[in-house]
Amino acid sequence: MADLIKAEELKARLKKIPEWELEKKHIERTFEFDDFADAIDFVN
Repeated sequence: MADLIKAEELKARLKKIPEWELEKKHIERTFEFDDFADAIDFVN
């Protein structure tokens, strides 16, 4: 299993990807689409 990065390093990395947020012990990002077809195109 991979080692977790330290909190200081995580904060520095998150500054480079402002669309992502720390949620408990993972990072997440929300994507919104105009319709179902656009969402399916995104995941395919």
